[in-house]
Amino acid sequence: MGFVEEHFLNPMRYPEAYAPYNWVNTLVYAGLAVVAACALYKLLKHYGFNPDEKLAKAVLPFVLFGSALRVITDAGILPRTVYLAGVELHPFISPGIYFVTFAVILAGFGVARLLKGDWLRNAFGLGAVLAIIPLAALLPFYEHFGHAVAISVAPLIALAAYEFAWKKRGIKKDLFERLAIFGQVLDGSASFIGIQFGTPAQSYFEQHVVGGAIMSASPALFLLVKLAFAFAVVELLRREDKDSQERRFILLLVAIFGFAPGLRDLLRIVCGV
Repeated sequence: MGFVEEHFLNPMRYPEAYAPYNWVNTLVYAGLAVVAACALYKLLKHYGFNPDEKLAKAVLPFVLFGSALRVITDAGILPRTVYLAGVELHPFISPGIYFVTFAVILAGFGVARLLKGDWLRNAFGLGAVLAIIPLAALLPFYEHFGHAVAISVAPLIALAAYEFAWKKRGIKKDLFERLAIFGQVLDGSASFIGIQFGTPAQSYFEQHVVGGAIMSASPALFLLVKLAFAFAVVELLRREDKDSQERRFILLLVAIFGFAPGLRDLLRIVCGV
C-alpha cells in the first residue's frame, strides 16, 4: 500500500510536493492505455462501428470537453479530490479525467443513437454543447489570447507542410492524417510556448517523465520531436492499406493523445492558471 501511495496516490494528493508523473505510474498508465485501446477497437468492431471521418469528427468535441474540464480543476473551480461513500477519488485530473471523458463519450453516443436523424451528427452536436459548458465557466479567466495565436502557428505550418508535401508526391490526403499531425504538433507547441515563455503571472514545467527529459535539453527540441513523431507515424501507416480500419483507428488515437493535452495546455495558458 505504501508503494501505491508513493507512486500513484501522493502525486495526485500533493501536487506541491510530488511531480504528477514518475517512471512507475508512467509505465503503468501507458500499459493500461494500450490495453484499453485494444479493447476499444475490438468493441468497435464487435458492434460494427467503422472508424471513419464522421466518427472522428463526432469524437473531437468530447475531447475538447475533457480538456476544458481539466482546466476548470486547474483554475480551482472543481476540486482535485472527491470523496464518494468514503472512497477517495480524483476524477478531474489525470488519469481519472480520461475515464470520465470516455464515460461521457459512451453516454453521449448512446443518447445520440436514440435521437432521430444521423446519430454521428447528433453525437457531434451533443459533444459541442457539452464542451461549451466548461469553456463558458472559464470566461472570467480568459486573458492571454496572444499566446493562443503563438501556439497555433506551429500546427498550422505543419499542416500546410503536409498538404504541400503530399500534393507534390501525388498522394491523396485524408482527415485522419491531418488530425494526427495537427494534434501532436499542437501539444508540442503549447508545451514549448508555455515552458519557454510562460505568462506574466505563471510559469510552467513539463509534467511527463519522457517529455521532461527532452525539455531539460531544450523546449524547442520537444516541439521538434513531436513534429517528427507526427510525420513518422503518418508515413509509416501510409504504407498500410489506405482503407484499413486499424490504420484509421491508430491515427485517431494519435490525434486524441495530441489534442487532449494540447488543448488543455492551450486553455490553461490562455487562462493563466
